[in-house]
Amino acid sequence: MIKTVQVTLPVLKRAIRTMTSQPPTTRSSRSSLTIGLALAFSLVAAFATGSPAQAHRIGKHYSQHKYMLDAYSYKRLQRAQKLMGQKRYVEARGILKSLLSYDRYDTYPRALCLEMIANTYIFEGNYRAAVPYVTKAVKTNGLPPRQQRNLLYNAAITYSNIHEPIQAITYLRQYMAQRGSRPPSGSQVVFLAQTYYQANQPRKARQYAREAINLKKQKGLKPPEVAYEIILNTYVKEKNFSASAKTLQAMLRHWPQQASFWSALANTQLELHQNTQALQTLQKAYALGQLTSQSDIENLIKLDVLFGNPTQAAIMLQQMMDSHKLPKNSSNLQLLVSAWSRAHNQPKMEQAIAEAAPSAPNGSLYLYEADLCYRQANWSCVARSTRDAIRKGGLAQAGQAYLLEGTALIKMRQYIQAVPLFHQALRYPDAAKQAQQWIKYLNYKASLEAARYGKHPAPSKPQPQKSQVPA
Repeated sequence: MIKTVQVTLPVLKRAIRTMTSQPPTTRSSRSSLTIGLALAFSLVAAFATGSPAQAHRIGKHYSQHKYMLDAYSYKRLQRAQKLMGQKRYVEARGILKSLLSYDRYDTYPRALCLEMIANTYIFEGNYRAAVPYVTKAVKTNGLPPRQQRNLLYNAAITYSNIHEPIQAITYLRQYMAQRGSRPPSGSQVVFLAQTYYQANQPRKARQYAREAINLKKQKGLKPPEVAYEIILNTYVKEKNFSASAKTLQAMLRHWPQQASFWSALANTQLELHQNTQALQTLQKAYALGQLTSQSDIENLIKLDVLFGNPTQAAIMLQQMMDSHKLPKNSSNLQLLVSAWSRAHNQPKMEQAIAEAAPSAPNGSLYLYEADLCYRQANWSCVARSTRDAIRKGGLAQAGQAYLLEGTALIKMRQYIQAVPLFHQALRYPDAAKQAQQWIKYLNYKASLEAARYGKHPAPSKPQPQKSQVPA
């Protein structure tokens, strides 16, 4: 059986970063401690763009009194941000949680604190711990409009990373509604596709994945690989192998150096019973140096044996085993026997059998060798090979082995030695009838010999099946 390989979709984890690395300059007046800090601490999507200068220019459009901090809160938040920059997240959380303890804290500083606490957990990779804080920050609705939108997007990313795509989609829809007519960026579209894939909504996932691909193509850029992988995996889950094959062919046009794509395409073609196409795919991959795994190389050889050039397959297999690129184990040695057999190269096949049979799990190869020797009327080889097969054991039709060895002995006129073999064959239902015929024949031969010396009258000749009586 040729092994199958399936592409799995890598988990898409988008990094979340702050929009600015430094807080704005502190001024002495309370009225100046306004929106700048919100922009410094607010999470933005990994795909958002902007600079501190841009942030301040945007901030001037907001009402100054709505987004203000007192000097004490500003300093504490600034200290927390510094600790976060030093990766001292536990200390930063302590400061932020102490600020949250004020009963009369306004929505703006409360939203900032909640968002920053969520940040500390996210930067530690603990998305689940971040969830309650980012959720509360969204519900507080205390940030300026642009930062509130970014918060919604980051909430979606957080839920996606704890594998709760339905909740992530809820936040994504809110985010998209607040964006209005402005289209999302290509990376955001990819995230939408990935989230819908997580939510087991394949049509939506494919819709956004194709949109991400088209956005890149319109700019003359290579499309995002993950978008194609999302499309592929939705088709694989639906067992739509025809669409899967077309998707993989498109992927290989962009990424011909991806060995896993060649392997996946070949196995998809096998699912579609396109054996010749699968062989051609693996041959092309091998020529490009993209067939690296043992299982893929073995698949190429097996397909070549069955549907291509068995001589070429046998030579390749022998070279691979000699160079230790494939193990010289029982299954590969048996495959070599099959290859030479289909190539009708008798000497090479016998040589392969001699090498493969001792390590085989049962005596079937010895029995196969005996059958080949029978066709050549090499009776001593038949007797030796069947004897080895019986000794090795594990035969599906052991009775036939006894019949074959007995027949060989008869051909060599070793009648007495053949008798116990046919008696052994009597124990097997599939061989008992023929064994009984041979025993009758041997009894006839013995009686005939006795009559020749006057010991008994000449017996009547038995009438076994034609194929069972030696010439």
